[in-house]
Amino acid sequence: MQPAALVILQDPTTSHVLLVKRKDVPIWVIPGGGIDEGEEPEGAALRELFEETTLSASKLVLRCHLFPVNRWAAETFVFFSNFFEGSPASTAETAAVAFFPLDQLPDSLFIIHRQWLFKALSTESLIQGKIEEVTWKSIIRYAIRSPKIVFGFLWTYLTKL
Repeated sequence: MQPAALVILQDPTTSHVLLVKRKDVPIWVIPGGGIDEGEEPEGAALRELFEETTLSASKLVLRCHLFPVNRWAAETFVFFSNFFEGSPASTAETAAVAFFPLDQLPDSLFIIHRQWLFKALSTESLIQGKIEEVTWKSIIRYAIRSPKIVFGFLWTYLTKL
């Protein structure tokens, strides 16, 4: 699976966080995506942020470097910044882009992104660890609770093959 880079972007007051609503699957996520071959994680994070929100960020800090324990997850780099230029806007990849108060995140925020968000905001130190939350059991549980979202993900994945 392709490594991924995400950007947790907070407003200057650090009371709100930027999320994007995917166009292919109607859930909110932290902006980010796959790291292209030969691309550095920070460069991928900046590219994905711009492609999904039209925002340019600076002073990215790596907050989490996470490693998969199985083939259901990928190595993931989670960056943080509260320095950005531009106004958030939807793009060809996103249905919506918005800043949310940390205590009022949308219910449809992808569960693992919610966990990574609070993990990354809990410290200013680099967190390195394993992605143990993505297992057969968690995937089945999520599929039972949110079948439309899971089938949307599968459809997106299969059409990219």
